[in-house]
Amino acid sequence: MNILFKTTILTLAIGVVTACTSYVPEASWYKEGASKQSMTDQLGYCRKDVDAENLPDEQAERVIAYCMKSEGYSFKTDSERKQYEKTKSELNPNGIYLDN
Repeated sequence: MNILFKTTILTLAIGVVTACTSYVPEASWYKEGASKQSMTDQLGYCRKDVDAENLPDEQAERVIAYCMKSEGYSFKTDSERKQYEKTKSELNPNGIYLDN
């Protein structure tokens, strides 16, 4: 029983460590004032404009990124986007931080 208990605990610990180390933050294209649908539409337009399906993956990703950036989008993780929005909300029109 003692060996079974230790094996179970070890298996759970390995599972937890593996789950924590495999986390990849979600990232997407972001443009202030643009809806998720607008972003998805623009991404589709860019893919079509650059004929991405006929390019090697790495090259397609690069030219799609150029296209999206030319339309005012930036590629941000969720935490970067949230930090950007928080910082922006703390600024007044003159660009000075407001006291809490």
